[in-house]
Amino acid sequence: MCQAIRQFGPGIEPPTMFDLRGRLLEEEYARTKSLLQEREAEKMKNVCSIMTDVWSDKKRRIIMNVCTNCADGASFISSKGMSDVSHTSEVIFELVDKAIENIGPDVWCKL
Repeated sequence: MCQAIRQFGPGIEPPTMFDLRGRLLEEEYARTKSLLQEREAEKMKNVCSIMTDVWSDKKRRIIMNVCTNCADGASFISSKGMSDVSHTSEVIFELVDKAIENIGPDVWCKL
């Protein structure tokens, strides 16, 4: 990035806040939405795996993420605070089951 800035020199005009909040934000939103739609279509074609990941933040709150992993990469599905819940197989099963319901019955999942 620094090389790109150097290439255009010190006279380059940065985008205005109006452009950042308006046109550029809308373009990036449309691009991101398109990428997500492509990834959803990929999930429908290929088998995906559902993964869980547990971590804690600086305040020692425990958070569990549910993600899918397909041929084109991993996608975030949801997260849930787990500080007040014990991590039993039943609780983890409920989270994964909800994720499978959200993905849809047409997608085969390997657990």
